[in-house]
Amino acid sequence: MAINRYLGDRYDPNSRFTMGMLWPGEKGWTEAGERRVLCGLQLPGADNQQQLFRGKVAEQDQSKVWPAGTCLGIDSTTNLPTELPVDCDKAHAMEITGTVSLAEQFPGSVPPEPDQDAFIKDNCTRLTNDYMGNPDGFRATTLTLSYNTITLPSWTAGSRQVSCNIGSTLGNGAWSTLVNSAKSGQLLINGQPPVPPPDIPADRLNMPPIPLSTTPAPTQQPTQTQQPTYTQQPTYTQQPTRTQQPTQQTTQQPTRTSTPPTSSGAPSPPTSRVSPS
Repeated sequence: MAINRYLGDRYDPNSRFTMGMLWPGEKGWTEAGERRVLCGLQLPGADNQQQLFRGKVAEQDQSKVWPAGTCLGIDSTTNLPTELPVDCDKAHAMEITGTVSLAEQFPGSVPPEPDQDAFIKDNCTRLTNDYMGNPDGFRATTLTLSYNTITLPSWTAGSRQVSCNIGSTLGNGAWSTLVNSAKSGQLLINGQPPVPPPDIPADRLNMPPIPLSTTPAPTQQPTQTQQPTYTQQPTYTQQPTRTQQPTQQTTQQPTRTSTPPTSSGAPSPPTSRVSPS
């Protein structure tokens, strides 16, 4: 409440700054009867230590970003990121590979989420590949790239940046526990080294273009000219019992299904967004 009043529309609910309180201490509380508590904003750092910063929070970009190479901790009970920096050789949920600024690309009001997503994805992919040295280096870790888009309240507060993160999510929404940097070559995922996927054959990377057929496709027969088929025999309602009044026997109309038209084409091959804002 006090933070909202202090910052007004400059309050970012997803800010990198968090609320903190100063109280008079046990002696002041019990002996002096001091009951005032001061509310403030702080910047969490590694090992639960607060970082120094200059200027007023209301005058800063409050985007929740960290320098590339920062690892963010994981809660061992929930397997969710703590968003607190830790040493990468300790258990963590994700590693930061870069920061994307939307300020130049979108100088006006908050852009639609699809526009943000496309812009952030392209830039995070590039930054992650650069961070890892090459695309194959990132691919070999089996980790996944994630990021968040910027919401309207955050945009109104002046936040314009997002972090690019790599990690490994589980099927239940939790995160895998990582140890060591993804760049170290000694990465462990839930205690095990990653198993790189097989290399893509060179001939599949440079597939020749498929020529388009000039032969006209066969004309499909109109549906109404097809002969109907029956998938089941007509069924009848249950005969009335002796204790019930007789009911008129009715029959269910047979279900008609059209024979699916054949196609000369082959079936299409199957085709296949981290943040948390």
